[in-house]
Amino acid sequence: RLGAVREALGASQEESSARRTQWAQDAQEAKTKLEGLRDQYHELHEQRDRIEATGADGACPTCARPLGSEFDAVLGMLSRQMEAVKQNGSFYRQRVDQLKELPPELGVLDARLEELQAEVQQLSGLQARLAAERREAERWAQQDRELGVRLAKVEHDLAALPGAHYDEARHRFLQGELAAIEPLVLE
Repeated sequence: RLGAVREALGASQEESSARRTQWAQDAQEAKTKLEGLRDQYHELHEQRDRIEATGADGACPTCARPLGSEFDAVLGMLSRQMEAVKQNGSFYRQRVDQLKELPPELGVLDARLEELQAEVQQLSGLQARLAAERREAERWAQQDRELGVRLAKVEHDLAALPGAHYDEARHRFLQGELAAIEPLVLE
């Protein structure tokens, strides 16, 4: 069970790490795009301001010739580009705000990781306790074997003694004899 839970924990950690990395990459990408769009908007704004300041006699930003009759068209194009950049910037600003919060699935994965880590800790403790109990049981079994060998040796030594056989009938007879002469001993 411990091995299975450790395996599940490893898989969950990998999945959490992959999703967390993806979330961080998405957040960084959104921030980078937003910064790029801000820079682009400022460039377009500066370019439009320069063209407005110089008027129809100013130079075209692309070909450097006087704008002349194209003045209003160039200003319109720059305004449209600025509006498109502004809309994209609004989207990426919302995206950055969305990605500031931890995604719900990462919260669920983190909770699952905590559960699995607690279970691994519990099972590891159980495993350690069972290992200690097994060592204790092995020690008792070894002691039982050693005592069995000693008992067999003592029984063997007793059997080798002359008259070492226990005779229960004789024992009862002698107890009766002792009981009969006990008053004499007291007297």
